[in-house]
Amino acid sequence: MVVSADQVNTTKYVLEVAAGGLDNNAVLTAKDGSGLTIAHVGETGTIEGVTTGTTISDVLDMVNKPASAILNVIDADSNLVPLQILNPDTLKVATRVTGGIYFESIAQDQKTIITYELVLDISASDAWVSSNIFDIAQDNLVISLVPEGVSVQIFLANLIPSGNATIEVLTRDEKNRDSGYVVKDDILRVTSEDASVSVDYRIRFQGTPASTAAYVTSEVYTVNEVLLEISEVPQATQVDAFLANLKPVVGSVMKLVDASGNPKTEGSVVSGDQVVVTAEDGETKSSYSLDVMVSVRDLVIDRINVYPNPANDVLYLSGVPAGSTIHMTSITGRKVGAYKSDTELFELSIEDLAKGYYLL
Repeated sequence: MVVSADQVNTTKYVLEVAAGGLDNNAVLTAKDGSGLTIAHVGETGTIEGVTTGTTISDVLDMVNKPASAILNVIDADSNLVPLQILNPDTLKVATRVTGGIYFESIAQDQKTIITYELVLDISASDAWVSSNIFDIAQDNLVISLVPEGVSVQIFLANLIPSGNATIEVLTRDEKNRDSGYVVKDDILRVTSEDASVSVDYRIRFQGTPASTAAYVTSEVYTVNEVLLEISEVPQATQVDAFLANLKPVVGSVMKLVDASGNPKTEGSVVSGDQVVVTAEDGETKSSYSLDVMVSVRDLVIDRINVYPNPANDVLYLSGVPAGSTIHMTSITGRKVGAYKSDTELFELSIEDLAKGYYLL
């Protein structure tokens, strides 16, 4: 019975309670085809299989809740999390799933509560960042909508690294910038939890046009920017090993194509293949030809002996024509050294080399 403040009006409500009382069901289930795995023990549970970049609204659409239950989206401190936020361009954007997001399912009886953690599908070797504030392009690794004058601390606070990956702002010469303000040409480096992978993101301020830089560098091969040629590539070098030894300018995308222009992702690199680098603007491109070293059978080579093999401290080469240049590379194609032979019996010190396989 409800009586108005002036005691004039009265409203009577009749409560109808089911035979079993108020429903105590707060269990969430995954919709068919969602790819999610939902489980709980007691008052806590997990929702696994959430992929990178998924919005909270997307996950809500993939979950079934009891009709009488209430579902709240909260953070680790039990604060409500909005489904949309305002980005620096003053546009409302959907909130993405990050670490520390939970679905709180409250049954009709208001006593049964199960809190489910949203678990992103992340491995220890993942190295990426996401953000609910900045726009991040994962294909060419660019963080945009960054306001000028933002401090390093605020910038990092608005980035969410993958799992337990670490993030740091580096200057153009790759020195750590741990205080002050983010400036032009700074980069964000993400290092995976197991330290096996490092990824650099370009930082683009609001109002700044996309970069037109499209080039690669290498500590293993010789890159000629005038001729657009990558040389000293050992024969039979595998595609993945070859690309791992090239570093495209931050913000660009690099791919290997065959002589017909088709993407090449496996096998060995050969002459006729090209490395195509596309700048951040999506239009500026640079195409590098490859100079693959090819061995030619020669009677002189047949007379060369290398011993002992395997060796520990010193390697001897006999039958080498005086004046010859001997190149040594690692099994991955990294240049180790070049040596000039002045006699037909050449003595090569290898005591400073790490254990492994090397090619002459």
